[in-house]
Amino acid sequence: MKCKLLKISLMLGKYAMYGIMIQCIGFTLLLASEGKAQKSKSVKETYVQVGLESANLGEVIKRIESQTDYKFVYQNKLYRNKKDLKLALPTDQTSVADVLMVISEQSGLKFKQINNNININSSDEGEVIEIILADVDISGKIIDENGEGLPGASVLIKGTASGTTTDLEGNYKLSVPENAILAVSYVGYVNQEIMLDARTTYDFTMELDASQLEEIVVTAFGLERDKKSMGYAVSEVSSKQIERASTPNISGALYGQTAGVQVSQSSGGPTSSTNIIIRGNASITEFNQPLIVVDGIPIAHDTGGFGRWGGGDAGGGINDINPADVETMVVLKGANAAALYGSKAANGVIMITTKKGTKKEGLGIQFSTNYTVDRIAFVPDFQNKYGAGYGQQNLAAGNDGYFNLTDGVRTLRNAWASFGPEMDGEMIRWYDGEMRPYSPQPNNYRDIFTEGHTGSSTLSISNSSENATFRLAYTNYDHAGIFHNATQKRNVFALNTNIKVSNKVSADIALNYNKIDRATHLDLKYL
Repeated sequence: MKCKLLKISLMLGKYAMYGIMIQCIGFTLLLASEGKAQKSKSVKETYVQVGLESANLGEVIKRIESQTDYKFVYQNKLYRNKKDLKLALPTDQTSVADVLMVISEQSGLKFKQINNNININSSDEGEVIEIILADVDISGKIIDENGEGLPGASVLIKGTASGTTTDLEGNYKLSVPENAILAVSYVGYVNQEIMLDARTTYDFTMELDASQLEEIVVTAFGLERDKKSMGYAVSEVSSKQIERASTPNISGALYGQTAGVQVSQSSGGPTSSTNIIIRGNASITEFNQPLIVVDGIPIAHDTGGFGRWGGGDAGGGINDINPADVETMVVLKGANAAALYGSKAANGVIMITTKKGTKKEGLGIQFSTNYTVDRIAFVPDFQNKYGAGYGQQNLAAGNDGYFNLTDGVRTLRNAWASFGPEMDGEMIRWYDGEMRPYSPQPNNYRDIFTEGHTGSSTLSISNSSENATFRLAYTNYDHAGIFHNATQKRNVFALNTNIKVSNKVSADIALNYNKIDRATHLDLKYL
């Protein structure tokens, strides 16, 4: 008995399964028939009878939608402002286009038909009635640079919201109007557009958008990390920014490029030291300069020996770095950012990565040059009527208060103030014992200065193979300051090589030769 009931139950389940399958097939056919429904007709070919001589906009829209397959699309604010507008309408049967034209004349609205949707807008541009009908079926595939299909890529008819997305293999199908523009987009890739022609298949190969790639920065000990994932402030200056700065001193490329970094050049010009402060001074008396790290190796950097009572300023270690050889400069701000370098990095770290050979076909040759001219902007205004002296306070001495009399010959008085006699050309004895007229020298201060210039030219050669890359560069640098005889000539040779020893071991070799000829003493004949 139990066996018979089991057989009956299995038979009923089998027939029920057949019934479900038949229903699914019927539903699929129904969907297919709906998908192949009659194509949208133009509003010029579709007729309605409003049946009202006068009605508001809202009533007219309802009547058109009830008699056709059209649906009106509009902004709520626009509809609220216009829905109660009374319109004079034709009572006879007329095309939807004619009804829309009557509405436009009385309301100022414009209409765009996209298949069975009629968009309402109040734009002053374009035609009163624009018709876009989908009458061409197209298909295609969207792939990445490796030939893999891109799922979920957007394929739109430009200027509309009509479109589709690709399937898991990157394929798509879409009905589009003739002469439409197809717009394809995918996150992380450059958008593409194409004007449709007689073809029905359109394939796209997407290109990576470099501006949307995650920004990678070099941190302590050369480690590369995603900038977004770092828990401290990091600023980066690229080689392009350095080239645009056209500065002979690499520290000059930091001007205005990084927040919280103060850069000030000493009065000695580009050959002198640069004071770099990150996030303000950390100490009143101690050293406040950041640690300079070049390709993972810290270098010495100070602000020279020039002080209140004189001295020389030959520039810091950062001055010896050729700007044309720098790939990036990364500024690590604060103690957290520079913790791996210890107490020397308490004032922050400037990490400099030099250029290396890149993987590319063929020999690479690059030449760059720049030339700048320096002139003093202005000089102080001096009075040129009275010379050195203390004025009336020494009149009682019988020396006229202006000169010391030596053997009956007037000489200049040793004085720091300019309240002496009028410079009228009288012959007096000068400091060197020579007799000269006491006359003004209006250009003696300006004559200390001259026109300066800075020129640099760089030639680099790079190449690569499967297991090695190299870059060899030569830079000729010529600088003449705004002071006479303040010059610097420099010849820089740089070699960067990377050798892949094995799949897990690689070696970097960096050589730098910097020959500097410097003249910084002021010629006394200009004083």
